[in-house]
Amino acid sequence: MALDRDDLLARIGNAFLAFLLDDFAEPGSPVLRSEGDCAFRFAAALEAEFPRCVHLGLPLSAATVAEFDPEADKRQTVDVVVADPDGSGLEHEAFVEVAYFARGAKGARVLNSLESDAARLRRHFERGNCTAALLLVVDEGDLLDDRYSTIAHAPGVLMLLASAKAIVRRAYAVQHDVELPLWCPSCESPRVAAMRYVEEETDEPVEENDEWIHGGVAIWGDGRDARFGCRDCGFRGPRRRAYRATRQHRTATPAPDAAA
Repeated sequence: MALDRDDLLARIGNAFLAFLLDDFAEPGSPVLRSEGDCAFRFAAALEAEFPRCVHLGLPLSAATVAEFDPEADKRQTVDVVVADPDGSGLEHEAFVEVAYFARGAKGARVLNSLESDAARLRRHFERGNCTAALLLVVDEGDLLDDRYSTIAHAPGVLMLLASAKAIVRRAYAVQHDVELPLWCPSCESPRVAAMRYVEEETDEPVEENDEWIHGGVAIWGDGRDARFGCRDCGFRGPRRRAYRATRQHRTATPAPDAAA
């Protein structure tokens, strides 16, 4: 397989959106009751993108990963693995750790478990045991979505966040034809949202909204210069060039011929 990392992440993103919209948000979908349920359903979505390459509960040892530390890695498994069928069996495309926060979950201890999972994934990513390292967090009560900034994040370990607010943000973006990435290009936060513009500034304060980020007055009018932003680092994505009004370019008048 040996996929390019961008292509790999795009296909994992497709699987996540299928999981998010079908297994997490769709009425009548199977009830998710445990981390095992979440891992199983996500693995099924991954299987559509990576046929016969997805594994659950891979135990780590010198027989399963190229760089194994018996002290740091003992008694360790990875929840979901996308393997390289053309490799030696020690090379893997993606490691995914899964966390499930049921509605009503609370407390720093619950969130701290994510930090240790992310740190462990970071070590495997740095050693080259996987091309991509990801955390899938199924957050039924928006615990992490509300307290994302309070936890330590491991650079390079991407988070797939399935929460009620994530669904609201994506629904608004689709409704307003805004292409929303899975992660902020700057800080890798999954809490990205479409920008919303107003026609003119008012003295009334703008209330926070789970669906969008306030972008101020629309530059090109009609609020159609929509773009996305990050709730955590303040990054603002590129404007929609397709909606930019065509400008009239002045045609240069040739200078008169002095010899005429």
